[in-house]
Amino acid sequence: MTERTVGLTGQKLITETLPSGFLYYIIPQKGRPPRAALTVRAGSADGGPGAAHFVEHMLFEGADESGVNAFTDYAKTVLTLEDGGVRSLLSMAKNPPFSPEAVEAEKPIILSEIRMYADIPRFAALAGCLRGMFRACPVREPILGTESAVAETSPEDLRRFHAAFYRPDNMALTVAGDADAEDIRAAVFECFGQKEPSAAPRPKMIEQGGVVHGRVGGADGRAFFVIGAKLSRLSGDYAANRAAAAIALDCLAGASGDLFEKLRGAGLMDDPFGTELMYPYAALLTGVSRDPGAALGAVLDTALDMIKSGVAPEDFERIRLGRLGRFARGLISPEGAAAMQAELSAFGSDIIGMEAALKSVSPDAAREWLGAFSEGRVCLSSVAVK
Repeated sequence: MTERTVGLTGQKLITETLPSGFLYYIIPQKGRPPRAALTVRAGSADGGPGAAHFVEHMLFEGADESGVNAFTDYAKTVLTLEDGGVRSLLSMAKNPPFSPEAVEAEKPIILSEIRMYADIPRFAALAGCLRGMFRACPVREPILGTESAVAETSPEDLRRFHAAFYRPDNMALTVAGDADAEDIRAAVFECFGQKEPSAAPRPKMIEQGGVVHGRVGGADGRAFFVIGAKLSRLSGDYAANRAAAAIALDCLAGASGDLFEKLRGAGLMDDPFGTELMYPYAALLTGVSRDPGAALGAVLDTALDMIKSGVAPEDFERIRLGRLGRFARGLISPEGAAAMQAELSAFGSDIIGMEAALKSVSPDAAREWLGAFSEGRVCLSSVAVK
């Protein structure tokens, strides 16, 4: 085991990688109920449309679901347990049942979920944006899959996905709170201590070139919109990239920035932009506007000005310190600490690296990320809202 410390908060981080490749993190918080999170480095961009999400559903089949939650996104699947019961969480991931009866019984539930999300404007706009940005990259397909893909899924399909991705060297466990490190280590060794044959590396598909369509959909009147900027490279440290991108998005579209104030003053937006880094594929801005096209034009103009002139040093430093403060506050609770480390471990990073990145990120690094918001690399998708 190794122990390191977050300088801002004094928070300890204990880590160990087993001979099997399984990695675990312990974030001790004396007297606080533990929270466990298991990260599987496989999401909807791996293994076919909807496969990761379907396997996530099957993990709950026959298991004690008390306090357990899970989600799948494009890059990862994460299971969380409120009471920090590590053995039950690891057992769920290790041996899910894939009987024909259980798989068929789950299909109507997933199909209902797909239909529900299709009727929500923000999800419909995001789906349109991703299809508009990418030609072949798997993130253009919905996380939940399509109705036809779900209907055709077999138990063998799910077994293959599970065998390929739910491997010791492709998972990481985080436990935050008052937990016994030796007990956690024993549980991990028991479930995932045995080394398996090495799997072939899975490079992420970074699609070169511009977007397929600059505009998708279109609505008269008030609409939910997603502006997606297509990223074209994957290099360098994840924490450094994430810090620079988050600060760049705050500089461009933060609630206290000139862009939002300009759009609000013109009556085009009432609420601030939402921002998301869908690493390593896209940077997203979301919002509601009566004229999404005007919002897109303002975003591109503002990004171009920032690329040419840079961000004012005082604005950059204010935003950087704000991000650093939010990072520190996120470590206060076991829930926040576990969630943060679970996200970082999906990309081979940790809270120590994130702190270092936020302390050292430069204005030039943030400015470079803004280059994604340029003509030919941006897609606007909008869906009418009532």
